Amino acid sequence: MPTATRTEVGDDVAGFGHFLSLSLEETAVTNRRGWTVGLFLSVGTLGAMLQLRGALLASFGETYAVTEGQLGLVATAASVGTLVTVVAVGMSISRLDVKRVLVVAAVILAGLLVVIGSSPTYATLLVGFVAAGLARGALHALDRPLLGHLYSSERGRIYNLQDMAWATGASLGPLLATAAIAVGEWRLAYYALGAALLPVAVIFWRLESPDLEDEEAMAIADLRALLRMPAIGTMGGLMLLLSLVESGMFTWLPYYAGQSLPRGVANLSLSIYLASYIPGRYVYSVASERIDNLRLVLGSGILAMGALVAFVLVDGYAMLVVVAAVGFLVAGLFPTLLAWATNTVPEYSGPVNALAFVASGVGFMLFPAGMGVVAEAYSLELAMGLLAVAMGLFALLAGGILVAGRDGV
Repeated sequence: MPTATRTEVGDDVAGFGHFLSLSLEETAVTNRRGWTVGLFLSVGTLGAMLQLRGALLASFGETYAVTEGQLGLVATAASVGTLVTVVAVGMSISRLDVKRVLVVAAVILAGLLVVIGSSPTYATLLVGFVAAGLARGALHALDRPLLGHLYSSERGRIYNLQDMAWATGASLGPLLATAAIAVGEWRLAYYALGAALLPVAVIFWRLESPDLEDEEAMAIADLRALLRMPAIGTMGGLMLLLSLVESGMFTWLPYYAGQSLPRGVANLSLSIYLASYIPGRYVYSVASERIDNLRLVLGSGILAMGALVAFVLVDGYAMLVVVAAVGFLVAGLFPTLLAWATNTVPEYSGPVNALAFVASGVGFMLFPAGMGVVAEAYSLELAMGLLAVAMGLFALLAGGILVAGRDGV
């Protein structure tokens, strides 16, 4: 597979505008730039989809008359479906027609977003999120492994740039929710997002299938051996703890901020949080090539823990400043950890990516619902305080592995 220099990566990302201005005939090319653009647009749309949930949580509660404990099930429902296909697709990338899977998954997800927007009851809404999670998982199972093969010498950099595209879309999600609510119907946000996925499917369809000759298949039974590798096992534990923080912020931040801020500003708090991911991931993309990745993760984790402590101690408009700081600090932890682990076994980038999503998905599936239970039984302030505890454990684990010298690289 071809490798890329840092300049080439920058050229590919900078070529977005030029690529999108071409005719469909001209875009039907088998080059790295086409796949880079298509995948970046895909993850940006998926980022917006994910962040609609938190911004619309209060609207779901009003429409379906459900409790905070029941609202926490929204993230759980979406994560269940994603976990299933991330594992199934990620473990068998070398045997799949990657182009066909991406096209079909994008089209199906577009239809399911319309189904979610049309849900008459809370039960059907949850079922819609489970089904949409299945399609979303197929897309996420392929995006990073494909980019990892296209840019095999710069995984840390390209993963962070890809996640910067995700953050760009994600920061627009709450704005889309706010716009939909402003015109009187939150369901319009899902209809719009479904329509946005169709051009992505067209881009995938017009490109030729990528070459993944270096990728090796792995049986489910072999995962145990992979997890015994220090870097892979450590990544799994760190991803789980990180997911507790990110899922809590993604799901509950607008709802929590709404206790001391107007609804519109509360929704914007999530956009502020996610917008800070954009410069954060750019900084990580540069730093990951200059600093040992595990040390970079540890230092950022310690600072993020301090910022999360400050987050639960302030309210009102001062909270927005702290929210931005938290987002900047945690922004690049996931892609940097994934690149660090993938570099140890690049021939199994699909299974490693699947394991990362499983670890993260478990947190997204369980923690927001658990926070809802804590909020209902005690207070939402206590539930949000658990995020600082999770990040403290994250820093302890990263530091312990670093001191033990078992980074596996």
